[in-house]
Formats: sequence, structure tokens, C-alpha cells
Amino acid sequence: FAFRFEQPSNINSAGNSAPVSNAQAELNNDAQAMQEAVADNDQKVKALSTISDRDPRSFSDKVNDLLALEPSEENIAIASKSVFDLAENRESLPDRALENLYQQQTNPDLKRVIAQVMSTRGDNSLIEKQIGEAQTDLKNTNPAVRQKALVELAKTHHASAANAIAPLLQDSDTGVKLDALLALRATGNQSHIRLVEALVNHPDPSVS
Repeated sequence: FAFRFEQPSNINSAGNSAPVSNAQAELNNDAQAMQEAVADNDQKVKALSTISDRDPRSFSDKVNDLLALEPSEENIAIASKSVFDLAENRESLPDRALENLYQQQTNPDLKRVIAQVMSTRGDNSLIEKQIGEAQTDLKNTNPAVRQKALVELAKTHHASAANAIAPLLQDSDTGVKLDALLALRATGNQSHIRLVEALVNHPDPSVS
């Protein structure tokens, strides 16, 4: 988080500097509160990934307990970062524990991160499951539903999603077509360039 603001004038038109001082104080307080929140979250991430005599619970148990207590977006982000940080540490987070954690969770963002970590370990079964679930909505008659599915596929950053995304480049809805382009950029590679070349001369400037 970054706080950017211009320095206010020394006094207001009435010659009273109190509002300026109060605004500066509030900004300083907000900045301090944000720094404390970031430090607290970093401590939570460390606590999840560290096994000690005082807290012998496994990583999976800690994550489940944390989210059972408060399944907030903040705690989801903390759990997701902890999983990501342990991607290469099979001793602290074995594959079996990671798979079990995937099955026990319901938040789509956390499940996707777990699937991505498993993919980096050479097991694509979970990420392919994520892609399969998301692509079912690509045939929905509602363009908004198709767009949402494309966003979810883009988040996987996995090449397997590109094949599911590609047909939507020909969608009749311009919004869907644009999201398909963005999703393909996030998941595809040079082999997919030929799929978008025809859109260079599309009559809609936003597409071309």
C-alpha cells in the first residue's frame, strides 16, 4: 500500500491551519495503522508455516482452524500466501496434506492457489479440475456468466485453459470477446498467436 498526497497549503483562506494539521495527523495515523496491519499479517503467515512445541498442529490444521474462526478475505489471502510460500517445501507441506486441504476448503481463490502449487510440483490434476469446472459456464447463454468464467480461467495462468478460452474469441458479444483475449494472454503462449491474428482487423476498435 502506498500513500500519495500533495502537501497542503500552510493555512486556509481564513488563516486557520487546524484543518491542515488534523488532515495530516489523520493521514499519519492511517499510515501507521496500515503498517501495523501488514506486520500483523506477516506474523500470521509465519505462524502458519512454523511448527513449534507451543503449537504442534500441522499446517493444514492451522489453516482450517484460522478459516473456521474467521473466513474473511484477509484470512483467505493469508492462507493462500502461506500455501504459496511452502510450494517447494514438501517436508512442511506434503502433497497428501495439500490435497486434503484442497478437499476441505470451499473458497475458490484458496483452492486455485493450492491447485497451482500442486501443478508446480508436477501434479496437474487439481488445476485441470479447476479449469474443467470453470469452463462449463463458457456455454452459458448469459454473456456476464461467460465473462466471469473467462476471468476464473485467466487466474489459473495455466496453458491447459487456453484451449477452453480460444473458442470465445469468436463470441458474438464484444465484452466476452475482449475478456477472451485477456484470458488467452494470461494463459496462452506463442502457439496461440494465430488464433487472434484474424481479430487485428476487427471492425470494433476495442477488439482490433
